[in-house]
Amino acid sequence: MKSTIQNFVRCTVVILCFLPLYQCKKLINPEDLKPELLYDFKFEINNFTSIVEPFSSSADFSSPSHSVSQSAIRKDNTNHSNPYIDPSLLYLWRFNRREFQPDYVFASDHTPSVEFRSKNNGINTISDGFYTRQFPGDYALTGTNPEVFRMRLPQKFQGQLKTIEFEIGISEHSAKGFTLRAYKNDRPLPDFEQKFVFPTGRKEFFPHKRSYDVQEITKKQDIDYFQLQFDYPDNHKGSGTVKVDNIRIFGERRSVPHPQLKRKLMYMIYNEDMAHWQSIDSIGFGENASINLKLPEGDYRGAFLFAETSEELNLPSRQTAIENFRFDHDFSDGRARFFGNTNRFRVGKTGNSSSITLQRLYNQITIELTDVAVLNHLVKLRVSPINNMLSWTPFSNQLQIHTPVKEVKPIEIFSNFQVMNRFVFNHFVGNFKEDRRIDYKLELFNSVGVDQSTVVSIDVRSNVKVMIRGNMYPTPTTDAGFKATLDESWTDEKIIEF
Repeated sequence: MKSTIQNFVRCTVVILCFLPLYQCKKLINPEDLKPELLYDFKFEINNFTSIVEPFSSSADFSSPSHSVSQSAIRKDNTNHSNPYIDPSLLYLWRFNRREFQPDYVFASDHTPSVEFRSKNNGINTISDGFYTRQFPGDYALTGTNPEVFRMRLPQKFQGQLKTIEFEIGISEHSAKGFTLRAYKNDRPLPDFEQKFVFPTGRKEFFPHKRSYDVQEITKKQDIDYFQLQFDYPDNHKGSGTVKVDNIRIFGERRSVPHPQLKRKLMYMIYNEDMAHWQSIDSIGFGENASINLKLPEGDYRGAFLFAETSEELNLPSRQTAIENFRFDHDFSDGRARFFGNTNRFRVGKTGNSSSITLQRLYNQITIELTDVAVLNHLVKLRVSPINNMLSWTPFSNQLQIHTPVKEVKPIEIFSNFQVMNRFVFNHFVGNFKEDRRIDYKLELFNSVGVDQSTVVSIDVRSNVKVMIRGNMYPTPTTDAGFKATLDESWTDEKIIEF
């Protein structure tokens, strides 16, 4: 028994002798090392500028110098201060103000126009819209005996058109269809022609929703205007009535002001041999997208994060254990963007460099309320995530979900929803490759409180564009409900029905 106790004491003494040495090794400050023991190491960030600079893309949230007709804006709800207006929306006509001017243009000096034309004294008026019976106050542009309908772009427009959308309906004895063409110098371009035939058996002025991709033709040259050439049956040549409403033109602008956001490229370097953080620091955007450090020889792990946020971000503490390192961000900062990645590397006496490609750590969420005619009494949209917070844990394979230590703030959007009903924000979700359920609660407020609410559930991974589109209110012809479209590669689409 005595021998056993003596052996235990000897082992304890040995452990206690070595423990300070281990602790000293763990707490070594690399700045105290002799210069000859430090080696230059360079990190190059691949395509750094091209990743974060293209503000003409719809992934960005600039504050364009747009204009909305003052009569269309409530005093307490101005679209001029709304940071979540879809930046791809260029021009919008709703006609509910009974005016021919657009309800929205992204630049105040732009003057696009729409009109019916006819050689037989065709006229343009604004009359009852497609939904006036259910929703008084809904109006549409109306053409009597029209030959064509023309959408003219402003001469000052500089950008890339993407999509033209509108609703169109006809009287009982009117056009049987139309052909959409693009014009330059009053001549139709041969490479673009889209035909549409109105289905038979529909009631008078049934709203046909049309959407046309115009990217290819507008890439080749600038367009003066797009025009619908109406086709009439022989016995009703050039007669009848056509109504058009909810005209929207989407695209990318070549010149967009930068948002007032804080930009920072952070790096966290962990020395695996010494078991501590070797370097935690950042560089500002505009500096060279490379990081030059002096490091002792050994094996390392690194995490790199580019952040573009409304508020200044603090660097993580050196006291954080590597397995507990976690980064998350306030959901209410819907303009924020994040790109990050990790790598393992070894520092030796020569050949010390590493190339890093940053990956997107957020999803872009677009919400479009399609039942515009019934939204006139609403003042605010609130979007809240129902799930626990999503995090980026670059040094751990554990599930990237945690319970927030403080209440998650929602995104609140104030708007005249009859004029502006499509909004875009970013949701920081970290980096995960498998689909995960994310739930969003949408609440519409009137001047008193919540008027309508719903929950939209999506199975989605990170680095995805999500379009949530649908009705908040049921109507005699439609049910309330949303459809989510997932664009997982930012080019391909997958549709989820709810």
